Amino acid sequence: MHKGEVQNLPENRPLAIPELTFTVEMSEDNRNVLLSNWFALHNTLELLAELEPPLRALNSPFASKVYTHVTSIATI
Repeated sequence: MHKGEVQNLPENRPLAIPELTFTVEMSEDNRNVLLSNWFALHNTLELLAELEPPLRALNSPFASKVYTHVTSIATI
């Protein structure tokens, strides 16, 4: 390389992170069990969310546990 000559280097670009995809083969019975469990969890979280304010108002030691379950699992 001579004085004053510009060196042509490739740009340092961040690598593209490929989107992860998973292929799972499930029987219809397994899918139904999975969906049933998901809806049961969803309904339980809704119930816990409704129970947390009254438990907190009663100064129940369970209020913080209920709050933790509702907020931590609901964000997943």
